[in-house]
Amino acid sequence: MFANLSPSTIGIKDWDYKSLIKLSKKFGFKGIDLYNNFTSIEEAKLAGEVLIEVDLEWGLFQLPCDFLNVGEKEFSEGMKKLYSMLPFVKAAGCKRAYNHIWPGSDSKSYEENLDWHVNRLQELGALLNSFDVKLGLEFIGAKTLRDSFSYPFIYNLTKTLELIDLVKPNIGIVIDFFHFYTSGSTLEELVNIKDGNIIVNVHANDAYLGRSRDEQLDLERTMPLESGIVDGASILRTIRGLDYKGPVICEPFQPTINRLASLKDEEIGEEVGKVMKALFDKSFNL
Repeated sequence: MFANLSPSTIGIKDWDYKSLIKLSKKFGFKGIDLYNNFTSIEEAKLAGEVLIEVDLEWGLFQLPCDFLNVGEKEFSEGMKKLYSMLPFVKAAGCKRAYNHIWPGSDSKSYEENLDWHVNRLQELGALLNSFDVKLGLEFIGAKTLRDSFSYPFIYNLTKTLELIDLVKPNIGIVIDFFHFYTSGSTLEELVNIKDGNIIVNVHANDAYLGRSRDEQLDLERTMPLESGIVDGASILRTIRGLDYKGPVICEPFQPTINRLASLKDEEIGEEVGKVMKALFDKSFNL
């Protein structure tokens, strides 16, 4: 696995891949997310070749919409836009994307919502698969958000894996430290995955001091290892034991991302690079 520079989660403003490569090489990252702003297939292919030359890997590219939280018209429009994006993504060599699962609904019962998700994910997964892209599903664990819905839905590791089994193929999972903790998921459940290839991405962060597990707020997190509430090192160590070889990003959310966004990109890269190095060192240098 490798520390991946994900500009959207840490407030970096310049998403040009050449600028991200410079930051990555300077501050110890081994990969970067793909910002799909290419004007030609040749330009996308060149970006992939450059990445290989400098010994970096692609992380994820951003989907054009939240496919699991839009109406039928928006879903159809999003699929058309995605179809137009994917030739560039494939030419560049990026093979990962993700979408989160909302942990409830105000209009659908659990079973209705499950059928709805399976149908949408089969269509979305089939399109991505035709361009050799794997979709990761991120469950949202915060009880404060779960309780805001009329009908509960999937919010933990085990239930997300059950959904993936229903959708197959080409659907994987995203492990977010904060959601792993707030959902009550366990390392034993994580070990039972057995195959790290089902993991598409890992989000590193921590929870807030002064709040119980059930009091944590979805969009308020801290840098990984900052509070020590979430044992991120053990989570990451367990994931490596599954032979996961993909990207790990820093995703602290508020208020940290606002502070980071006020800094220069180099300052952000330096700070986050140090945090990720500390996380990897604590996880693996026992």
